[in-house]
This record gives sequence, structure tokens and C-alpha cells, in this order.
Amino acid sequence: MRPTSTQRHGHVQHAHSALDAGRIGRAIGGGRGRVAQSDPAARREAANGKPWVNCSEFLPGSDVPYVSIDHRQAGTDAVQYLINKGHRRIGFITSDERFLYARQRREGYHAALLRAGLAPAPELVCVTGDNSYAAGSQAAAKLLAVVDPPSAVFAVSDTLAIGAIKGFSKAGRRVPHDVAVMGFDDVPIAGIFEPGLTTVAQPMVELGAAAAEMLLALLDGQRPASRILQHQLVLRESV
Repeated sequence: MRPTSTQRHGHVQHAHSALDAGRIGRAIGGGRGRVAQSDPAARREAANGKPWVNCSEFLPGSDVPYVSIDHRQAGTDAVQYLINKGHRRIGFITSDERFLYARQRREGYHAALLRAGLAPAPELVCVTGDNSYAAGSQAAAKLLAVVDPPSAVFAVSDTLAIGAIKGFSKAGRRVPHDVAVMGFDDVPIAGIFEPGLTTVAQPMVELGAAAAEMLLALLDGQRPASRILQHQLVLRESV
């Protein structure tokens, strides 16, 4: 049975109390925050023996339990949707690939292309090193400079996607008429921005609640299993 919103709030409050008392570590990478795999705080807390849960961003090969979505499958589903819409030249905008989520979403991008018999084109991949509107806009300009520009773009975050839309607009390209854009995260502005951004939503509340539940289980001496929650495509006007 899924916990109610009141139960989820109680779990989170209980975990916060334990955190404030120094009985547990913390849940890293939750929500839209990003924590690099080499995050020293994670390793320090784990070394101190405090219960620790990774949320969204986790350390492969670590015995630290985590709750996340399947970022690779989410990337595949996003690009497959673009392919189903008839797109064959699909650009990819990513940020800092120190982060597992960025690398896994890129793997999903490649997997969808290969499954459709489309060869990945290196010139259609932009690594910005920065997750900002400006970086997304600059990436759009680079993609438009390619000899055969993409008809659609998948970005690893809504911030980059919205920046790309602004960049395409500055260059006189209309979204989605000239180029379709898909984001990731479903941040609040995604549904307000014009055109509305088609994106991949993560169950943010459920991720946080699950992380809190796992921390409490660790405090009780249990060994909770890692969990993968479901993502969802949110269809709007940018595709």
C-alpha cells in the first residue's frame, strides 16, 4: 500500500529530526539537486558509519541503498517518442557528465537511436559543462551550425531545454514547427513557458518520501533494498 501524503510528511519529518540529532547521514541528490559521484561528504559520512541513502544520484558499486528512477530508460523513452513523431536527426544537450544521471540519459539517447536503426551522430551531441539557460541557448546555436541540423533535440534538463528554445527562437527557428524540443524534470516553469515544454517527470515527492523511509529503516537496523520508481512523459506543445 502506498503511504498517504500525511504519512509521507511524517516520514520526512522523522528523518529530519534524526538528521538534526546526528543519528544519520543524509539523502543526497534528491529533488532536482545534483551530487557528483565523487561527493566527499557521501564518502565521509559512510566512513563514519552513519546510515546513508542516495536519492536520484547514486554511486555504482556502492553498498549504500538508493532510490531513483531508471534514467537510462527514461532517456530511451524520451527519444523514442521523438522518433515516433518522425524525427531522424535528433540532437542531444547534456551538462556535466561527472553525474550519473547525465551519462545514463545519454546512454538512453543512444539506445533509442540504435534500436530505430539510426546511427548516433557525434556532431549532434553538445556537452555544455553547465546546467543553465545560457548554456542551453549556446548549445542550440552550435546545433544549428551543423551542416545537417537536427529536427528535434533532447536535453537532460528542462533548464537546458528552455534555454535551447530561446536560442532557436533568436535564430528564427520556431518550436515545434522547425525543431522539436524535449526536456527532463518537469520543473514548474515547464508548464508555463511558451510553448509548453514536453518533458520527463520524476516523482519528486515519492523519491523524497522513499529516501526518508529507507533512512528510518536503517536506523531500525534493517537493510532496505534499493528502489527504482517510475518516470512519466509529460506531453505539451514543444514537440
